[in-house]
Parts: sequence; structure tokens; C-alpha cells
Amino acid sequence: MSRTPSAPPHLPAGQPFLMLRELGEAAGLLEQVMADRLGLARTDLVVASLLAVHGAQSAGELADATGLTTGAVTGCLDRLERVGLARRSADPGDRRRVIVTLRLERLGPVMAMNAPLHLALHALDAELTPAQRHMVSDYVGRAASHFRTEALRLRDEKRRRPVRPRPRRLGGR
Repeated sequence: MSRTPSAPPHLPAGQPFLMLRELGEAAGLLEQVMADRLGLARTDLVVASLLAVHGAQSAGELADATGLTTGAVTGCLDRLERVGLARRSADPGDRRRVIVTLRLERLGPVMAMNAPLHLALHALDAELTPAQRHMVSDYVGRAASHFRTEALRLRDEKRRRPVRPRPRRLGGR
């Protein structure tokens, strides 16, 4: 069942930034369904994707890239290791640091699930002229940069706020 995105009343339909929102929602749904089928959490797939695109990284680098705490990243890595998709090893330059590597030879099930989508997206790409492809790539790349900048701004803003103690609840809870 496909649905056409509807613009809020104050915005005209078909705005590129609304289409980015629709794309994000659809990608999030796909990530969740795939994660469920693999027995993982959605954030585990995000971490795996970062490793696939950027190569081996430390847990701290993955925490920075995802906005997760290092503890949450550790949980992701535990699950990715359990299903055989990632491997942790000591950093040869700093034995206190752990480097995480994606096990490319174990990506068969993930690749099989993604194959129909990849074929469909390659077909869409083939319909574009080089000029259209450049325009879409430029827009999406710049939009991604704005998303990243805003995420970092919000994260830094949270870090600068003073921590307020939580009020204690009565009754031992």
C-alpha cells in the first residue's frame, strides 16, 4: 500500500524538504522491519551501516556518529557480534581502545533483503539525466549536511545546560 505524503496546510505539497521527511520515514520503517527480521535493534543497523560506509571505527567514534552513549553503542556491538556481523579487536596503537570491524563475509542475509530495493533505486537512477542526477545529489548532500549540523548543535546545546538534580519521590520509588 503506497501513500502520498500530505503537506501540512500551511505548506504546498511536493516541497523537496517534505519529500526528505517522507524518505526518512520510509527508510526508518525499512530499517525497523529489517532489524526485526535479523533479531537486532534498529540502531544496530545504523551502526552496521556506518561501519560499511566508513570502515573500522572505535566505539567512541560510533557513539559520536550516532549520538548514542558509549554504553548504548556497546549494546549494539554485543548484538552485532552475537549475530556474527561485527568483530571487536584491540587497537594496535592503543590497547585500551577497541576497534570494530564489519564482517563483510557475513552480510549475505542483509544483502539479500536489500537486493530488491537496490535494483529499484538503480532503475530510478538510470531514469535521470546527468544534470538531474547532479541536482538531486547536490540537494540531498546539502540537506544531509544541514541535518548533521542541527544534530550537533542540539547535542552541544544539551551538553552546555546545567544538570538539575531530579526531585526525590516519596515512598521509596
